[in-house]
Amino acid sequence: VVGAHLFTADHNDPLRQFVVTRSFGGVLLVEASPPITHSLRAVVANMSIEEHDGRTRKQSLIHVSSAAVVPSDHNCRADNGTTPFFTLLASGAGLPHWSTQIGTLTHWGVASQLPFLRSMSRSHGDGSWTMERLHNSIVRHEVPCRTLRGELRRHTELPPPAAVLIDVEGFDCRIVADED
Repeated sequence: VVGAHLFTADHNDPLRQFVVTRSFGGVLLVEASPPITHSLRAVVANMSIEEHDGRTRKQSLIHVSSAAVVPSDHNCRADNGTTPFFTLLASGAGLPHWSTQIGTLTHWGVASQLPFLRSMSRSHGDGSWTMERLHNSIVRHEVPCRTLRGELRRHTELPPPAAVLIDVEGFDCRIVADED
């Protein structure tokens, strides 16, 4: 799963039940956002998978990788570099619970969400989130960037993928088109 987000941690995720109720040779969750990767690792560490015979086992075959999967022509020189990734630290005081899950490869991508978040703060909270305060809560991270092939090659302990789910800001088709 590329662009894993809070995969398996969100009970509303339609694929969650599919993963936690079946045996796989392995599952690779790739997420660019460092805060979300941290949360994913904690969820996976505490996850149990129910086997077909009713036994429960610890899920050691779920691997979490922190990287931005990008098209081969991305400016980070995919597979050898890093790329900026921007997140938002703002939470509480009327902001939606998912405000800290906003993340993208561009500063503008996060900043464009601020007017909506400001209006949420006004209508559902105390209005203490000014535009300046929201803007100051944008954080820049440097994350590894790789092509899909490069990311899969880093995980030789897993069998070849039987299925790939990609959710990467509209680059999905370009990333798949890079592969043979």
